[in-house]
Formats: sequence, C-alpha cells, structure tokens
Amino acid sequence: VLAFIDGDCLAGSSWISSAVSALNDSKIGAVGGYYLLPTRPVWVERAWVLGQRKGDSKTKALAGGSFVVSRRVFEKLGGFNEDINAGEDSLLSHQISELGFYLMFLESCAVIHLGYPKNIFEFAKRQVWHS
Repeated sequence: VLAFIDGDCLAGSSWISSAVSALNDSKIGAVGGYYLLPTRPVWVERAWVLGQRKGDSKTKALAGGSFVVSRRVFEKLGGFNEDINAGEDSLLSHQISELGFYLMFLESCAVIHLGYPKNIFEFAKRQVWHS
C-alpha cells in the first residue's frame, strides 16, 4: 500500500489503518479523505471550501493530499504523471476507474488542510494555478 499526504495536511490517528482496511475489498482501487478546514479558519478559507462532506461514499476522483492506493495498481498505471503540475491526482483516479476499480472517500481518512488561501491575493493566485 502506498499512502500520499500533502505536506500542509494533518491526518488523524486512524487515517492509514482505515485506508488499508478499506483496500482489503478487491473492488476498491484507492481511497482518500475529504479536506477539512483548520480549527479557526479565516473567511477566505471558509469561502474556498463550499461545504463539508460527511460519511463514506464512492467518488470519481481523489485529492492527492489524502490518497491511498495498492502498490500493484499504482505500478500497473505507472504512478502519477510527472509531466503535469496539477491534476495528476485526478488523472490517476480516472485511470484507476478505467481498470474497473471503485474510488472511495472515507470520513476516517479526512485530513485538515492548512494550505488554503488566507487572503484575496492568495485566493486569486490559487485560482489561476488551478486553471
């Protein structure tokens, strides 16, 4: 099992054990968690995140900041595409789905994301980067 977490994310104590347990289901190719706001977010951070999910659910794409995948699937696909600087997590998610596996968001794999924009300038800069 390979587990990826961003340097600006904080995982809970059951993050990896929950992910590994879910991957025991042979139909699941990868799992991850939602991005949660820090304890006292500024208004720009709250505006960046338009709603917080709860519960476990199938998804079409996982975020790279909380991405856990079996080594076998990861190596079969050649890993993350290093030729792109954004969206490599979405591309890998799509490729895993194309192999016939499910992707799952697990509430127990949610991470606190500390890297959200904290002012309007950072917000605009991040929007440009994402585009």
